[in-house]
Amino acid sequence: MRVYVPLFLLILLVLSTAGCIFVNTGNENITKNYTGYNVSFNYTGDYELGIDPEGQDGYVTLDLYKGGPVNQSSLSITLKPNIYRSKELAIEKEKLGTVLGMNKVSNDTMIIDNETAYVEVYEGRLPPLPEVMTNQYIVLVKSDMIYIFNIMVPKEEFDNEKPKFDVVLNSFRVINTE
Repeated sequence: MRVYVPLFLLILLVLSTAGCIFVNTGNENITKNYTGYNVSFNYTGDYELGIDPEGQDGYVTLDLYKGGPVNQSSLSITLKPNIYRSKELAIEKEKLGTVLGMNKVSNDTMIIDNETAYVEVYEGRLPPLPEVMTNQYIVLVKSDMIYIFNIMVPKEEFDNEKPKFDVVLNSFRVINTE
């Protein structure tokens, strides 16, 4: 039985990352750059970059994980075409709303790539994770696209990880394809 459980976990890990490409340097003092899918951003070397061309709901998802895809600290960027009539409607439709097991802590705005992005912050426990998590959900509408940044990190680590997430958010640029 002991042989089957680790083998099962290994198979589960391989299947959960199928189709993804991971890049890792392992050093938080190194800043790396990603350019692709008409976006560019920097990230610290202690995060792995996973690229899933058919991510959530069939949209491209760029995932940054600390220590690998099963770690609890992550920033995902989902790239979606804006199918709504206006920027305001897109933001309204893409807001996270209620998160089961989490409480909304704040609403705010921030500037990403010279555009106003809308921020919702939640805290709470997400089963099966034992600790309280902070979820920062950011919606940016730019150039007929919607960019959703979903940051998830244990609450006690948020202050330490925030500067690393800020590297991504402050450097994020939509590349003009015209």
